[in-house]
Amino acid sequence: MRKWTIALALLTGVLVGGVGVQFSRAQEMQHPSGMHHTVLKRVDLPGTNMEILLGVLEVQSGSTVPRHFHYGEEVAYVLEGAMVQLPGKEAQMLPTGTSVHNAREVVHGGQKVVSDKPLKILTTHIVEKGKPLYAEPKREHTNALMPVLRT
Repeated sequence: MRKWTIALALLTGVLVGGVGVQFSRAQEMQHPSGMHHTVLKRVDLPGTNMEILLGVLEVQSGSTVPRHFHYGEEVAYVLEGAMVQLPGKEAQMLPTGTSVHNAREVVHGGQKVVSDKPLKILTTHIVEKGKPLYAEPKREHTNALMPVLRT
């Protein structure tokens, strides 16, 4: 737990401090109807061709997260959990307080929010600059239909 606290404090310092003084300005990302990803902070990762994005993803009831991947790492924290269901599978709870990791270029998503309330997730992406944050897979993979859950 102490390691996570230190890592979160360091990440927060990078996001808040960035390179010099930066002020946050929320930006809406383009997503299918029923999904909103608001980027709260975007900063360069010094000495690399990477950037860090802190955001909030909200998926409304009845909406499906498209299968996608990222050109970098994604870690997330479920702020408001919801029941989700993959095609052909039983619905399961993605509870508040769950932490998630999606590795670089591993296809994930495909979950439909089936509860009566939206799913809300705090996201952090460390991705290559100049590449799209969300990329559609070229062929169907089965790598990561559900996120890797860490408690």
